[in-house]
Amino acid sequence: MGRQKNKSIPKYAGSGEFVPITKKMLLSQAWRKMTANQQRLYVLGRFCCFNADHPRKDFPDLLMMQKNDVFYLSFQEAVKIGFYTKSNKKRFYEDMHQIENLGFWKKITLAPRYSGGELFPRAVYKMTADWENYKPPKDRKKIKVSSGQIAHYQYGKLPTA
Repeated sequence: MGRQKNKSIPKYAGSGEFVPITKKMLLSQAWRKMTANQQRLYVLGRFCCFNADHPRKDFPDLLMMQKNDVFYLSFQEAVKIGFYTKSNKKRFYEDMHQIENLGFWKKITLAPRYSGGELFPRAVYKMTADWENYKPPKDRKKIKVSSGQIAHYQYGKLPTA
């Protein structure tokens, strides 16, 4: 009988929860397009797939919400972890959108949530593998233009050859 591999985490990796990231993902064009903060935010999203605060609690009758590839990720959570400050809310949402554009996750719905008697929407995200098909936009050909040509263009006169 063959020997089983030890699947425990090595001591040098630390203890606690971990998120596996494949070499294919690390070498992908989509991963390289992300900033370091966006990469950390993605990892935080992966952790949120296993949080106690999971969409499965709010949507017990929806099969797609019972899976481990859906999650909530709030600005407050990212601030609590230390990835953003309270004044970086705009950057947080820009980073969330960029991660979605690169194909790592997508927003699937806005879930209602009550807090202090008020109803507010809460985004539910789903992990995707669309990042594997990401192609960076082609570079546009750069054309050298003189300041005289720009001045003509600004005043409604097209430059002549």
